[in-house]
Amino acid sequence: MSYSKAMKAGIPMLLALAAGNADAAQREVVKARISPRCTVEADVRRDEREACWRLVCGSGRPARLGCDLTAMHQIVSLSASPDRRHLAVISVGEGHPILELVDLPVLLKQHRYSALCTVNPFPGTLDAGGWSASGVLIDSDVPLNVESPEARAAGLTAVPRRFAMSAADCRIMPVTPAADDSAARRDYRR
Repeated sequence: MSYSKAMKAGIPMLLALAAGNADAAQREVVKARISPRCTVEADVRRDEREACWRLVCGSGRPARLGCDLTAMHQIVSLSASPDRRHLAVISVGEGHPILELVDLPVLLKQHRYSALCTVNPFPGTLDAGGWSASGVLIDSDVPLNVESPEARAAGLTAVPRRFAMSAADCRIMPVTPAADDSAARRDYRR
C-alpha cells in the first residue's frame, strides 16, 4: 500500500473514534485469503493496543496466531502467495513502509512470525502488486535493487517501477512490462 493509501486507510478509524465508536475502530482488520474457507487476518493498530493475528476458517472459532509481530507499528496489507507458502506483509511506522515476506506454514502451524525477506524502501515507498512466477511483485518510487539509501534517493521518480522479489533468495529484480506475467498472477486480498 502506498503512503497516500496508508494515510487514507486511517480515515474510517478516525471517524469511528470521533463518533464515540471505539469498538468499530478496534475491529478494523486486514485479511489474506489462504484457502476457499480460511483467511489470515490482523488487526489494524493505530494506538497502543496490540495488533493481533488470527486464522479464521468458516464459522469456526478464530485461532490466535500472535500479537505485535510485524516490523512496523501498523499493518496495512497482507497478500498470500498462490502456493500458500508465503505471506507478503506491509507495515508502516511513522509513515514509513516495510515489506516482509513471511513463512506462512510456520505462522499457521507454529504461531511464529518468521520474516524470510525484508524490503525497506527508505527514502521511498512501496506497494505489493500481487504475485507472479518470479515472486511477490512490488511497485516502488525508488530502485529497490540498490542497497544504499542515498543511491535510492537519487533514483526517486514520480512514476512507480515494478520489481519482483524471489522468495527463494530474497533477490529483487526489475520487471519489464513484457516480463510482467500478470495474467498468471493471483491475488488473495479481499
